[in-house]
Amino acid sequence: EKIPKHLHYAFMLGFFDADGCFYIKVNHCYQCSITGTYEYNWNFIDKIFEELDIKKYEIRNIIEPKSKCSRVRMSNRQNILKWIDYIYQDLELKGLKRKYDKSKLY
Repeated sequence: EKIPKHLHYAFMLGFFDADGCFYIKVNHCYQCSITGTYEYNWNFIDKIFEELDIKKYEIRNIIEPKSKCSRVRMSNRQNILKWIDYIYQDLELKGLKRKYDKSKLY
């Protein structure tokens, strides 16, 4: 609510640069995830995904022997492309070069 709506994509780019990743598995399975604290409130990502018409994603709380976290994960290539278009909509604001370059593999 404190970030103007027209800058949400820039915030999400920074958030993704810090705690997100793109990866392509050997069998060409495309995935994208963002990790947060175990108690993280992902309601804002639900709203953004609804606006972007991203329907196939999961939000999970994960407990491992030495850590806890929560994660949003998409594995549908079309949805990932919508996400990429959203966070990189400003061609001058590319964030981390290695992540931007990896997004071009999709």
